[in-house]
Amino acid sequence: MGNNTEITEVSEDLLPDTVADQLKQVQDTITALKQRETELKQRLVESTSDGKGFTTPSGVKVTYRRQPARLDTAKFTLAFPLESNPECYEARPLALSKLTKLKGLEALQEAGAVTETTGWTVSVK
Repeated sequence: MGNNTEITEVSEDLLPDTVADQLKQVQDTITALKQRETELKQRLVESTSDGKGFTTPSGVKVTYRRQPARLDTAKFTLAFPLESNPECYEARPLALSKLTKLKGLEALQEAGAVTETTGWTVSVK
């Protein structure tokens, strides 16, 4: 990965293909940078045994914080089934696609339960 961090403005006269290519390059660069960030953070974690932070000679402050525990929902559901542990669960509506099949989109819209989107999602791979 190169060190090209130059930011250029998007010209109004660029063709969509060119803009898409540039967007893909930016996304690839971001992915590579995030991966490198993860690797460097892991090296810092591996280098401490006490979790105490430090400040580098150049003034960069490093702090450590334990990540909170996470619930493995699949294992939890097996160990604590809903039928015998209802207090451990909250009711939630199904996904919109499933509710549309059950109740119909019009009924959901009449109830005000559907938010219409007005924008576009762009993805480049």
